Amino acid sequence: MENFIDFVPNKMARGVVVPDFIRNDERLGAEAILIFANLCSYSRHKNYCFPSKETLMLETRCSFNTLQKYLNQLIEFGYVKIKKINGRNMFYLFAPKEEIERIEEQNQIDKQKNLTSNFKELSKFETEVKELNINITPLPPKNSSQTSSNPLTSNVGDFNAFFEIYPNKTNKYRALIICKRLQKKGLLPTLDYFKKVIEYFKNTFQWNKENGRFIPQFANFLLNEKWKEVPLEYFEPKQMDTHVIDEKKATEIWEKEKMIIKKEKNNNIDDDLEVQWNEFKKNFKTDISIRRFQAKAKFFQLIKEGFSFGVIQKNLTITPLEFLQNIKNQAV
Repeated sequence: MENFIDFVPNKMARGVVVPDFIRNDERLGAEAILIFANLCSYSRHKNYCFPSKETLMLETRCSFNTLQKYLNQLIEFGYVKIKKINGRNMFYLFAPKEEIERIEEQNQIDKQKNLTSNFKELSKFETEVKELNINITPLPPKNSSQTSSNPLTSNVGDFNAFFEIYPNKTNKYRALIICKRLQKKGLLPTLDYFKKVIEYFKNTFQWNKENGRFIPQFANFLLNEKWKEVPLEYFEPKQMDTHVIDEKKATEIWEKEKMIIKKEKNNNIDDDLEVQWNEFKKNFKTDISIRRFQAKAKFFQLIKEGFSFGVIQKNLTITPLEFLQNIKNQAV
């Protein structure tokens, strides 16, 4: 047991879910309970899923006949229905109506207990304050000039509008609490910004995997401030390629250089010299910046002055301009 540690299910468990109404139904065999638990795991925030029977056989450690037997048992008692859609088995999950009503009633009771507990804690705190004779005056409400200047935050916020945009609509109450908390701190994105964030995540592999099975609950999305993971480039308008801008400027420079050479050398340079230049630049690393036009102008100038390059050794680690600058330095 030295490789084991204490296990707290409520905090540490990850895996299949076994609802009480399934676990307590004495008509069901253990295999049927495990099969339903696996179907719950695949369904998550929906009431249907479509794992293959081969997958269910592997995960429940049973044969095809055993799987079919206990699936029929679940179908017989109304917990599962199977429909054939596009050649695939679609499993629909059901629960007794009175069981769901009981769970909802219990949830309301638990919420009321929490509210009562919070009220008692607040009353206890007020009593302690009075005993210490401390006067507490409430802070004045923030006006518009005191609100956050961050363009990505919202001090108005409409939770229902946010919730309507988000695809996973489970655990709304918890999401509301976290949303209000973020809003109070000035950390809640604006609605327009949030829409763009959701559009970004809708195109990710994770959110599209298994029909959205891995889309987190809205509460967790807010709690982890997932919008911070979206690259800023996604929101900024696409800038013009700086290379295109450089090339335009460089072309203007080259045209000026070419006109000077044409005036000094009374012939057309666009034929023979262009061929020489194309052969020359093949010996060096390709340069797509403005420097390639500067190199071309220097090359033509050296040819005009009668410079002979001789045999050029190929060197793909330097650009034509770097080679020509070395030539000029050696000439000097």
